[in-house]
Order: sequence, then structure tokens, then C-alpha cells
Amino acid sequence: MPETSVHTASSAIRADVRPPLHRWPRQQSVISKSAQESGSTVKPKTIRLLVFLAPAVTTVIIASVILLMGKTEPEFLSPIPDHPAVLPALAPVSQNQKEIIGFFPFWNLKEEENQRYQLLTQVAFFALQIDDQGNIRRLNEDRTEEPGWTAYKGQVFGAMQRKAKEANTKVIVTIQAMDAQIIEQVINDGDHRKRVIDETLNIIAQKNLDGVNIDFEYPGTPTFETSKNFSLFVKEWREAIALHNPSLSISVDVYADAVAKVRLWDIPEIAQHVNHIIIMAYDFHRATSQRAGPIAPMRGAPHDWEYDLTKMLRDFSKVVDLNKIMLGVAYYGYEWRTSSQEAYSATYPGSGATASYDRIQALKEKYHVVYHWDETSLSPWLIYDDNGEIHQIYYENEISLGLKYDLVNESGLAGIAIWALGYDGSHSNLWNVISEKFP
Repeated sequence: MPETSVHTASSAIRADVRPPLHRWPRQQSVISKSAQESGSTVKPKTIRLLVFLAPAVTTVIIASVILLMGKTEPEFLSPIPDHPAVLPALAPVSQNQKEIIGFFPFWNLKEEENQRYQLLTQVAFFALQIDDQGNIRRLNEDRTEEPGWTAYKGQVFGAMQRKAKEANTKVIVTIQAMDAQIIEQVINDGDHRKRVIDETLNIIAQKNLDGVNIDFEYPGTPTFETSKNFSLFVKEWREAIALHNPSLSISVDVYADAVAKVRLWDIPEIAQHVNHIIIMAYDFHRATSQRAGPIAPMRGAPHDWEYDLTKMLRDFSKVVDLNKIMLGVAYYGYEWRTSSQEAYSATYPGSGATASYDRIQALKEKYHVVYHWDETSLSPWLIYDDNGEIHQIYYENEISLGLKYDLVNESGLAGIAIWALGYDGSHSNLWNVISEKFP
């Protein structure tokens, strides 16, 4: 389960990919949404990746999630054929109403021309950093310009915003803080909170943006005061938006274990003041994991690992309507040098690195790659040999993402949030899945 977030430093990065989710708090930091590995040594069955398995697997996993949620409210039947399970009694959400957010990190803006904005409802520029006084950081400590701020002012951002608007896609901005001390100093001071809100609203107005995404990732367990004041911060945001521009949207990013553990976010309280809560539902294994494993397992907990998406959604469904939730999905995986070719092999210390979907496709041209499908987590993995060194990559592809999108549709979630645009390069495969699942 996430200990810091998908935004924790990893030891290395492949193919110019700056780490996952959110993300990049400081110029010298590499960020990814973290998940604490369980250290399990159980070996799952693996088979070669077979596309025809997807329909049957979809039914099984969705049935599992729905049954685990165990609601007692009025029910409506799942539309899956021959499926007797029932969904929670949320207002049905048709597929064309789903929110599709793409996080666009500043270091990936070079991929701007490869984006299909018409398939997105929002693009979230990632990100503007917040300092300990609540200011948007323009300069680093060495007086060089903060790279996110530089990109935000640049021509490529302008081109992205123009094309998104032409496609009737909203553009929002992510504000980020990753350091516990900075978060405490900002959140626990009313003047600092107000400064964050005022500065961000001014920037939104200057660029004619459509909303804000709050990515404050507190590592570990905060004090009760800090958690309470973060909820107050979100409420103050909503009140300011109501006065400034009621059409603006607000969303908050949270760890996958935000309900299961004591974290920064009081989910029921926050849900009252935001349009959406975005679950960073990945990095259940990460670059520093001692064993290779899936980054976003659909199932397998607690036998094979501590947590999975099924258990996660069950936990969230107990405290918030799922139509408030957006599922964060990954366009990347993790690559390790491993001790053997077996699934979940031990990893060599320091060998872990982010592998974008684009890099994974490029491996086909350079190495003899052996593809596998992990039946437990419902995700792909692969093996390749580099001069006698065995490497494994667990990642997300068209099949595993398609299963997650089916889950979103059948469970009544609000939609998906992609981390991150640009990690798929010029490949159209992942766009095609979005088009198919959310027509």
C-alpha cells in the first residue's frame, strides 16, 4: 500500500521518463505514487498473454468487486450478461458522462502533438509547486526558474490549451506539495492557506483555466490537527470558488490506502466540497520493491500482497458515494533486474526504474521479449535478457486498462485520471481503449 505516493523518489529512470504520478516536487526529486510492498513470496500462475481471456476475466473481477461491496440500499442489476450480482444504489452514470482526466506533466509537454484531446474531458497541467508560505514557487533555491513554472508560461502550454479548448476539453492546473514540513506549515496557518487559494485563483483567471487539482501528498501519518486543517483548506477552496467563479472545478488526489490507513485526507469530509476525489490507484509495487510485482493489482490481497483495487474500492464505498471517485490509472510500469525469470522474483537493490508504455513498446525492437499475463493481479508482465542479466517489467497495457475501465463503468465511478499523458509516446493503442470503453 502506498507509503508516500506515486510520487516518491525512485533510484533510476528509463528512457527519459520522469517518475510517475505526481510527480516532481522539486527539480532534484523524482516522484512516484508509492505503495508499500507486502514482501509476500507466494508465486502466482502465469500464462502467455491471450487477448481472448479478457471478456471472461472482466465478468469475474467485476462480480468480485460488486459482491465485496455488500450494499443494503435499493439495487439495480448489473448489465453484464448472465450476471446475478447487484451494484450499489448510485444513480446510473452512462458511459458518455464519464470524466476522463489526463495529467500532463511539464516534462512530457514535448508530446503535445500526440494527444487526442477530444477523448478527454479535462487536461490537468502538472504542476505548480507550493512553498512553505503558501506562494506558488517561481524560483528554486539556487535562483533558477522552477521548471513547472517555466513550462506553464511557455508556448507549448499555450498550444496545448488552445487545442484542448477547440476540442471542448477543459484545462485545469495542479498545485502540488510533497514535503511533510511544507504541507504542515501551509495547512496549519490560515494566512498561508488563503495565499495558496488567492494566488492560484489569480493564475486561473489570467489563463482562463477551468479549475484546480490539489495534489498535497503527505508521507506517513499526519497529526489530527493537520488532517482537520486540510479538510478546512478544501472547504475554503470551495467557498472561494463560489465567490470567484462557481463554474470552476476542484479535485483532490489521494493515496489508494486513504481509507484503510490514517492519512491526510478525511474522505467523507472532503467529498462534500469537491467535484471529484482522484485515487492514485497504482504503485502497489514500486522501483524500490524487494520483489517484482504488479503496480495496480485488481485482486490478490491479502494472500499475495497487502492491498488491491477490489479491496480499495470496497473500503472507499463504505465512506463515500463512488460516483464521486475517479480511478487513477498508469501509463507506465516498473522495471527491475531480477534474480530469476519466475514471477515475483527478488530484485537487485537499486535496479528499479520507471518504464513508460512507450519504452516497453520499444523493447520489442531491441530484445527478445517474453510476455506473460498474471492471472492473480490481472496485469501483464514481461522478461528480457540484457547481456545475461534478467529484467522483469510489470506494467499496464490495453487489456489490463480495459478491465479497469469496465470496472469504472460497472461500479458507477465518475471516471478515470491518467498518469500520465505522453508516457505512451505516439502509440494509439491506449487512446483506442478509451474510445472503445467510453464512447
